[in-house]
Amino acid sequence: MTDRGQGQIDYFDTTWKDVNLGAAQFSLPVANRPDAENFLDEGGGDTGITTLAFAIGEKISGNFELQHDYKEGTDLYFHLHWQGITAPGGGTDNVKFQLDYTLSRNGNTLDATTTITKEEAVTTQYAFNLLDFAAITGTNFKIGDQFLFTLTRIAASADDYAGDALVATIGIHYQVDTLGSAQIITK
Repeated sequence: MTDRGQGQIDYFDTTWKDVNLGAAQFSLPVANRPDAENFLDEGGGDTGITTLAFAIGEKISGNFELQHDYKEGTDLYFHLHWQGITAPGGGTDNVKFQLDYTLSRNGNTLDATTTITKEEAVTTQYAFNLLDFAAITGTNFKIGDQFLFTLTRIAASADDYAGDALVATIGIHYQVDTLGSAQIITK
């Protein structure tokens, strides 16, 4: 909360929120779809909690709307939380994902997709990992825009992780500056 003087107070300095999508919310292609597997606990015991397990070449699609509290024009940060249940070979392996995305707005056509990739080292069996992609420039993004994406696990540059990447959630970190919008479809 910021006091602007003369009785004016900003209740929302810029803060952050997260849109998270669980594995059950994704569209699965006919071919190259991840299998369903259960998360394992720290001792390798079956938790009975099922999710999607990505091998190299497997993908999903999804979408979400930019929320009404989104600070228009700011960057988005796509990320995923995942578990590796196979021990990395030689102590360290690498996992790499590719994100193809576009945004749509009512009354407009779709732009071509943009592709970004992210690779990270895997060092610990059963550990949960956070894979953060580079910022998606949001200069022209507005509330209500539809973020459409495909996420694919692709071959790493070296020492591919042999196990599946069990995805818990996929999401976007974004800045907020209000509780919502003043109008139904405009800030």
